[in-house]
Amino acid sequence: MIATNGHVVCPLVGCHNNGCPQVMHECKLNDHLSICHYQKTQCLNWCNGCPALVYWRDMRDHLFHCPANWICCKVDWMVTVVSYGLIDSQELNYSFTCGQNVRRDKYEEHIRTVHQKHDHGGGGSGGDLVPQTPAQAYSDGQPVSMSLLPFEILQNICQHLDSFSLNNLSLTSTRLRDVCRTFLDTRGLVSLQWQRSVNDNGKYSWDVGYKKWRFSSPVSHTLSLTLNPWKTCWTEPKLCTPYPPVLSMSA
Repeated sequence: MIATNGHVVCPLVGCHNNGCPQVMHECKLNDHLSICHYQKTQCLNWCNGCPALVYWRDMRDHLFHCPANWICCKVDWMVTVVSYGLIDSQELNYSFTCGQNVRRDKYEEHIRTVHQKHDHGGGGSGGDLVPQTPAQAYSDGQPVSMSLLPFEILQNICQHLDSFSLNNLSLTSTRLRDVCRTFLDTRGLVSLQWQRSVNDNGKYSWDVGYKKWRFSSPVSHTLSLTLNPWKTCWTEPKLCTPYPPVLSMSA
């Protein structure tokens, strides 16, 4: 504070964030920093596991791609079950919920590639699949494993894969899992895992145990289910467990 002519005057100061042109009274500096577009702050989803530090001016764009901003797909699809009796067969249609956790920025792609193509009989592939023998690379007559490629080249290959493919690739080997792990921030999603603990007073409480990073798991479309002729679970649902054993499945 500066005293002039018996009056106390709050001095003018500039924002100390690089690039911010705002000038204000010193008493308002803290209020300004809480909304300054050039101030870095924690993501609004930090309580849900996002570790990112974001400029306020970029917060809106970040939230759309935030790994903690994911939704559970509630789209239902139909599964045809063929129940064979002693005389004839019967086709029954049952509805199942997708239930996959998908990043919000990938939800439209999930609907398009998983559900819409299934509805048109494409099986999620956009057309008929023809089995083919995978091509192999050879060096001096010997097959070359993909895992032997340099780490940077593997990253360049993986950046063209969707989250479903990255999830499958990460399960093949430790090295490829390390490569896929570098894409968790941009392709994966994070969720809080809760665990029960006991405090000093002997009372139970639920606390965050750890953060779980993962890719969206793939969804395989089932065209029909075939049961044993002697099984009547689908015709007598009240007598069956929620998920009766399936003896054969075709997709």
